[in-house]
Amino acid sequence: MTDTIYVKHSGEIAWLILNKPERKNALDGRMMDLLRESLTALEENDETRVIILRGEGGVFSAGGDMRQNTGGEITPEQSRRLLQKYVRAVEAVRRIEKPVLAMVDGYAVGGAMSLALACDLVTASEQAFFWPNFTLLGIVPELGLTALLPRLLGPQRAKEILFTGRRLSASEGWRLGLVNRVLPGPELEEGTLALARELAAVSPVSLQLTKSMINRAAAPELDMATQAESVASPFCTQTDAYREAAAKFSQKRT
Repeated sequence: MTDTIYVKHSGEIAWLILNKPERKNALDGRMMDLLRESLTALEENDETRVIILRGEGGVFSAGGDMRQNTGGEITPEQSRRLLQKYVRAVEAVRRIEKPVLAMVDGYAVGGAMSLALACDLVTASEQAFFWPNFTLLGIVPELGLTALLPRLLGPQRAKEILFTGRRLSASEGWRLGLVNRVLPGPELEEGTLALARELAAVSPVSLQLTKSMINRAAAPELDMATQAESVASPFCTQTDAYREAAAKFSQKRT
């Protein structure tokens, strides 16, 4: 359990766990590489039918780990290469044939919200919230969120949420169609497992083909969004607005 990602098996269900609780499971490049590698291994495991992605320590994830860049100011090209690690991990979630459920307790902030919504289904505890805080940091939404959120909500509502960077409670997420099930905190794990078992009982071929057809229809928009992000996001990290916002946000986390 020393790795920042680990897998726990429960019969046909695999738990894929973000394991950096001391940093509220903040996402870094190494975690994204491990996430992608773990999904590849689970894809090849014939015993695994359904995957549940969750965070250790009662929190899904605080988003991108801003401390991974403490070695000094990074160039736009370095920023782009780092962003690609996150993009490849999200693409792996969407492209794996097996269904992936995101179980969100606590919060899913920034890129962690994008990661959760890239999953096939989302469960959340009643106290959980989703926070697309990108514009508050002076950057653009990442990991395909500029395509995914408008597709789920419509462009006007998505723009309001992304422009203002406001928090969404789990109950609001359910009303908007972002969350499939909202459960009391003590019942979150068992309720998510029940949903996973329901999926595991369905024909795997039917599930795989249905997921593939739905995700393929959305793929061109998501590909265009991530390509645009690979230019826009590194540019934003070079601005004074980003430096000031990032410094303030890092202080709040400590």
